[in-house]
Parts: sequence; structure tokens; C-alpha cells
Amino acid sequence: MSSIKFNLKDTRKPEKLDSRISLKINHSGERLQFVIPNLRITFDNWDKQKNRSYIKNSTFNKVLDVIQIECQKIINRTPEIESLKHFKGDINIILENIENIYLEYYPTQTIVDKLGDVVVKDITKAKISYVEKDTIEVLFDNHLYDYRNKLTDVRLLNIKSCLEALKKCNLSRIDIHKWNNHHFDEFVEYFLDNGRLNSTIKEKVRVVKSVIRKFDSDHTTLKFDPPNVINHRNNTILTEAQLVIVENLTLEDAGLKKVKDLFLFACYTGQRFKDIQCLSKSEIKDNFWSVNQEKTGNDVNVPIIKKARLILEKYNYNLPKISIVGFNAKLKIIGKEANLDEPYIKKRKQGNKRKEDKRPLYKWMSSHIAKRIFITHSLNKGIPIHIIAEVVGNDLVSMEHYIQVTKDVIGSHYFKDNTHEKEKGNNN
Repeated sequence: MSSIKFNLKDTRKPEKLDSRISLKINHSGERLQFVIPNLRITFDNWDKQKNRSYIKNSTFNKVLDVIQIECQKIINRTPEIESLKHFKGDINIILENIENIYLEYYPTQTIVDKLGDVVVKDITKAKISYVEKDTIEVLFDNHLYDYRNKLTDVRLLNIKSCLEALKKCNLSRIDIHKWNNHHFDEFVEYFLDNGRLNSTIKEKVRVVKSVIRKFDSDHTTLKFDPPNVINHRNNTILTEAQLVIVENLTLEDAGLKKVKDLFLFACYTGQRFKDIQCLSKSEIKDNFWSVNQEKTGNDVNVPIIKKARLILEKYNYNLPKISIVGFNAKLKIIGKEANLDEPYIKKRKQGNKRKEDKRPLYKWMSSHIAKRIFITHSLNKGIPIHIIAEVVGNDLVSMEHYIQVTKDVIGSHYFKDNTHEKEKGNNN
């Protein structure tokens, strides 16, 4: 048995932006390691799991593929070999002549400069699917590389999430010279279909425009302005009865159990996912959690009720860590396990058009509904809205967005002293 793997040779340090590539070969109980000359990649673009660049179909990955094929040929040349040492010289020759080998495989293509920069021209055959020079994806990659040390982690994450959205709606491979307002319309529609609000949509469009502006400050689409969309107030929420179902849900998977606890803790405290992930025991004193909210910078005092305290004690005040993407994906699984599958409709108005998006309730579940649940359930218990606003760190004007009044809640107030009227209405 033999294996051929690539890895980063250089350790990641503040002064280092990229790394050389090492080639590791295991065969017949022996290990050989080589450093590939003239082949470098930035740390941010290296996929540790796949041992390749994140950019699919890139020339960089094709070069690694060619090297792997050639090295495997050397290993297979004499199947009964007991040692790789005889082939060390051959492999070194392979690595020192990367360009020649690559051109031997694809003679119609010319590689310019070092392979680490990977510039390709004169492509006449469609043997490989390349990332063209001026596609939206390449512009984003260049933008991330140029600003990797200038922007905060939150801003960089926002740019990366924007690129992922472009990929999901099949817009990342479009040549920037062909990019027009219709592509922006498709981009906006993608977020609308996923229930995003105007603020999110405008921010994502702003990111794309900033990347385009860096490439072409006079590009025609820079004047694009996304249409305002009126979202009705039927925001996703779990009723108190539905939340009890989640609380009592028995799960076998350890990962789902952790996500369930994180979600319930968010519902009990009304805080954002990021702040909960950064919680430390030193911030909790006298049944209050003193937290400086990352998004707003507000200092708030959050009451830790008994249910929330039990979750903290379960994990010794060190709550599980998980990515927001993984959290939302597993939360939907939990909602499905809890049979929260009744149809839920989100409506929106775009210009003169009214659109409805109907899905099972669990498919709308995400980290953000926990804050909405906390605010709505607190109001239903009679807690004054100005106190709730102080706990969640919102002003009174923005609180309206989070409030959801259900039919049951309305009935509980209006029919509280007129039970016979309610029964009469049901009979009719």
C-alpha cells in the first residue's frame, strides 16, 4: 500500500502570508518527504481536509494532480520494490521540472511566471475547466487576499459568505465584463427566497459592488440599487407550547444535544449566538450575566433564570463551540425531530408583486429566532417592553421587528373573562 499526500511546509506566523508545498510519500513502511520548488499558496486558500486549494478547478490543483500521477507511476514501476530510496532521485527530477511535465500533459497551454502565481494564457483545449482570470470568484479571492490584514474577522467573514452566496446561485463564474443588473437581480432574489431582510440584502449588494469597483471604478452595475422589499410581520417564532416540545425532546446524537442546549440557552437569555459562544464564568455574578455585545458594543445585564443556569452547570460554564452554519443546520434537524412541520408562510411585497414562501416551520429555524422567542415570550408574561429592550440591548423602535403576536395569545387576552363568548364562536 502506498499514499501520496500534499501539505503546507511552512508554519503559519504573523509575518508569513503563504507557504511552500511539501509532498509526503508512504510506501512499504517507509516515508519520504519533498519540498516542491516554485509552488506556494496562501494559508487562507489551502483546504486542510482535501489537501488542495479551495478554488475548484484551479491551475494550482491541476499541477498537484499531475505531480501525484507522475509519482504514482514511479512507485508502480516496480511493484515488488522494498524501498523508495531507489526512486528518490526520479521524484526530485519530477519536482524540479514541473513546468515541463505540465506542458507535456497540456501542450497547448502556456504557464507564465512562477507556478505559485499561476497565470494561464492561450487556452485552446477544453480538457480542464479553469477559473478564468476576471470572473467574480477570482475578483473576490484577490479582494480577500489584498485586505486579509486590513479588515476585521467579521468583515472578512461577511465577504466570504457573500462569495458563497454567489456560488450557490451560480453567479461566481460569470466574467466581470458580462456582469449586469440582471445578475444582481438574481443575487437579490436568492436572499429574498431565503427570507432575508432589506438590511442584509443591501449589505451583500454593497460588498459585491465594492469588489467590482476595485476592478473597474466605472462599471455600469455600480449604480444598481436593490428594490425595497416589505416583509410582513409573520416572523418565525416558536410558541411556548412548541418550545416545551423542544425542551422535552430526547436526542441520541451528542452533537444535536449540544445544539439543543445552545438554542434553549439563547431562548432563555435573548442574546446573540456569537455572544453566547464567547461566554465565560467570570462574566456571571449574582444570577446576572454581564456581557458586552459584540455587534452593538452595548453592555447589558442578562438575568440567568434557573433553566439557563442548569445548562451552564451541565457544561461547567464552558458552553459547546460550533460554527453558525453547523448550528443552523442541526437546529433544523432538531425541529424536524420535534415534528415542528406545520406549514409556515412568509410573505413579502416587491414593488407591485406579492410573493409567498411556504415551508415547514422547522426549515425556518435558525439561531436568530431565539432572540425573537425571548422577547415575545417575555412580553406575554407581562414584563414591560423597556425592561426587555434593556436586557437584549435594543432600542424601543427596533423592538417591533422581534415581536410576534399569535392567535392564541390574542385569544387568551380578549376571551380571558368571556369564556362563553369564545365557546360560542367555536360552535359557529
